[in-house]
Amino acid sequence: MAIARTIMKNPDVLYGKKNNDYGQGFYCSESAELAREWACPREKDGILNRYCLEMDGMRVFHLKGEMEEALLIWISVLLSNRKLNLDTEEARTGAHFLQSRYLMSLETADLVIGYRADDSYFSFVKDFLNNRISLAQLQQALKLGTVGEQIVIKSQRAAFALEFQGYEVVDWKEYYMKRLQRDQALRNMYQELRQKPDVSGRYMRDIVRERNNSGK
Repeated sequence: MAIARTIMKNPDVLYGKKNNDYGQGFYCSESAELAREWACPREKDGILNRYCLEMDGMRVFHLKGEMEEALLIWISVLLSNRKLNLDTEEARTGAHFLQSRYLMSLETADLVIGYRADDSYFSFVKDFLNNRISLAQLQQALKLGTVGEQIVIKSQRAAFALEFQGYEVVDWKEYYMKRLQRDQALRNMYQELRQKPDVSGRYMRDIVRERNNSGK
């Protein structure tokens, strides 16, 4: 499923904003319920477009996983596409370090699958860069609130493989409120997690120090 303000039978991957999570592309979700919420970011009805996609033979980049490196790659990709105001030199140093060590080019991808970094999730990343939460806590935070993952159509090849299945109008009176409630519940759960210091955890400063000391 994909959200839009209009019916899109033939989506254009070059139409979207370049400063989205994973750059320019057509953003979709496998969850119809989440897509309905995303379609109503304000008090106005949205459109949910349905597609079928055959992924065999596609170059798929996965930016989601349990391994530390996968999470650090995900953060570095976000930092390269979205603007994040970092208010400390330590955070800016950490961000620069991640981009210099872990940034992955998505230019050859047909599809990208990864976490959906809404404003709440992006604030968690900012806390990690500011050493307010550990890497393990960030991993836990990204599983809160069932915001889910997104699938991004990056190439014309993948866009041509999309088969339009129809659309529905999404009533903002129901899904705008559901979106707000989900976000508030997520923030509440995150505050509980954030208030418990991870004494044995690895923070951004630790990762920078370890890599610098190893000379890699």
